[in-house]
Amino acid sequence: MKLLLALALALAGPLACLGAPPAPAASEAASASTLLSPVRQWERLAGLDTSGWRLLQEAPTLLVFMRPDGILVQLDVLARRADHDPYLYDQRQAQDFFRDDARRQKAGLVEVRVQRMEHGTFVLVTTKGKIGDAVPSQAGSLANAYTMVADFPMAPAIGEIRLFAVEGQPTGWREALVIAARHATGQNDTSAGMPPHDPYDARFDATATYMDSDAREWDRLAPAHPLTRIRALMPQLLLRSKLVDVPATVVANLAADAEANEAARKSKFPGSVSADAPASAASR
Repeated sequence: MKLLLALALALAGPLACLGAPPAPAASEAASASTLLSPVRQWERLAGLDTSGWRLLQEAPTLLVFMRPDGILVQLDVLARRADHDPYLYDQRQAQDFFRDDARRQKAGLVEVRVQRMEHGTFVLVTTKGKIGDAVPSQAGSLANAYTMVADFPMAPAIGEIRLFAVEGQPTGWREALVIAARHATGQNDTSAGMPPHDPYDARFDATATYMDSDAREWDRLAPAHPLTRIRALMPQLLLRSKLVDVPATVVANLAADAEANEAARKSKFPGSVSADAPASAASR
């Protein structure tokens, strides 16, 4: 648990340091004693049901929970700055911004989704990095940590939901399953292996962490893998939210991805060893 919390704070990125949004006017609050903190207001607006989740940390603009399934959920409220607002960007600009952000955290892009909204741009970002690179006490660990972030522009702040999940033992089993599946269909060149590469731009392959096995199409092979699990959880959380600007098409696509992968796994891979693969948050 301490490892995941340290990892969450290490990978939160520089945007988490932008500070709290401006305090509401006095007329907006009945009294200081009954005023919810910015992050508690965001929690209510996001419509999250945190019953059964363990609260690990709370600050005025930060909440960190541990779910019973081992996935860590972090809520942030970030100040919007006119001189530094990635939420006005298009798809390519968002890729560049979050690639640089991930690289500063010694991680790399897995996926970026962008959709314009009335007050800015909804961004959904997934990154991947080694625990050993992010947490000094775990130096040398080869376990991958996955982060999925959903950002919502609000006036005058940005509400953020972050999901963190870490590979258990043994590491590398998702990659092994995908290599075996591709080999069985004649798609895999075993001599080439599965080198990391940038999912969007080959110019950044040298620092990339993305591998072909991270593609959504392979989630059906590894339903217990942390990347699959956070991909399945995020649309569930978003669909429950009370945010009027939640981009329905993005949420629907995410839910459809998860449902299609699960249906494909059940029909094509009944009793697959991947279904029994470890889902713990332990790391090497």
